Amino acid sequence: MQAKEVREILVREIMSRRPRTGTPDMTVKEAAALMLREGVGSLIVLEEGEPVGILTERDLLYKVVAIGKVPSKTKVERVMSSPVITIAPESNVSVAAKRMSDLHLRRLPVVEDGKLIGMLTEKDILKLS
Repeated sequence: MQAKEVREILVREIMSRRPRTGTPDMTVKEAAALMLREGVGSLIVLEEGEPVGILTERDLLYKVVAIGKVPSKTKVERVMSSPVITIAPESNVSVAAKRMSDLHLRRLPVVEDGKLIGMLTEKDILKLS
């Protein structure tokens, strides 16, 4: 039996191409409403087109709800996770999956030349199996 050559799948091939974004100065209430409307669990926070953070459902729960902050008066920049950990679109999915596992992340923004071009999630990776 001959060994088959296995081609690595690139992040670019399975990422979602329309990540939802927000800004640091929007309120948590506005961000949560946007997440609900778009059906997503996170927003990439952009400043001048570059990712500066990520706001996740977990951030909303632990950094706002659990400690009694007022969502309509709390800015995203105060509760977002930053700095944001990213991956390049030409990275292998196996490298991305390892990074996500090692860092306990469920999503990785995909950045090329400093600009956000996509989002890779656990679901994207699981669809491969």
